[in-house]
Formats: sequence, C-alpha cells, structure tokens
Amino acid sequence: MENRRNEMKNEVGIGGWLILVLIGLIITPIRLGITLSSDFFPIINSMSLLNAYPSLQIMIYTEGIGNIIFGISAIILLIMMSNKDRRFPKLMIVFYVSNLIFVLVDAIYATQIPIIEQFVSSDDSLKEVVRAIIGTAIWVPYMMVSTRVKRTFVK
Repeated sequence: MENRRNEMKNEVGIGGWLILVLIGLIITPIRLGITLSSDFFPIINSMSLLNAYPSLQIMIYTEGIGNIIFGISAIILLIMMSNKDRRFPKLMIVFYVSNLIFVLVDAIYATQIPIIEQFVSSDDSLKEVVRAIIGTAIWVPYMMVSTRVKRTFVK
C-alpha cells in the first residue's frame, strides 16, 4: 500500500516525460525565431523577387505568420504548463495536430512553386514533415493517456 502511494506521489508534477514537452516548448519559439531571421526576412527584403513570383509571396507571408502564431502559442502553452492549467493537455494536442497540418500543407504547397528550391531544399521540408509526424504520434497519445498528465494539470 505504501509503495502505491509513493508511486502516485511520483506521478504528479512536471517530471518524467513531461520534461521533454517542457524542453520542446522552450526550444520552439527560439527555433522559429532563428528560422524567421535566417530564412524569411532575407526573402521578404527582396521585394523584386516576391513581386515576380506572387505564389512565393503568398507562401512566405503565410509561413511567416504561421511561425509567429506557433511561437506565441508555445509561449502561452509554456505559461499554462507552469501554472498546471487543466486546459493544457487539450490545447497541447491542438498545438501538435495543427502544427502537423500546417507543415504538411506548407510542404505540399512548396512543391508547387518551382523557385522555392533556390531557398529551401526538399530535404529540409521532409525533415520538418517527419519531425511533425513523429512529435504528433508520440505526444498526442501521451497527453491523452498519461497518469502524470491527468494528475498534474488539475487547476
């Protein structure tokens, strides 16, 4: 009986696998900020290129706005996680699924723009898609069935 109480006590709080979720939420805005500054801002500064390729312009602005939204969302989720907000697991699931959809649509749209190959390799797009699929496949079920998640996010 005492062992079970100790196990239950250990399954509460941000620990275990939730540490990886926490690290991911910390890294996400940083990684997206680096991506925006290294990939998008140089292209946006080349207005002649954007004017010559309207489909590239749509993609760049959509991807930039999407990355900003995901970065802000990660910060909000980080705050919710630290406050042990009961809405965190559901919103984290929405975050992962919407990120997967965004990355897939972006990759498909990018294949339709021939000039995009000058800026982003197909390997980079594939890596992002695989990263999103793996992250969603691991963390969505974890958020749904984890005892630690159920016991931690109760406020």
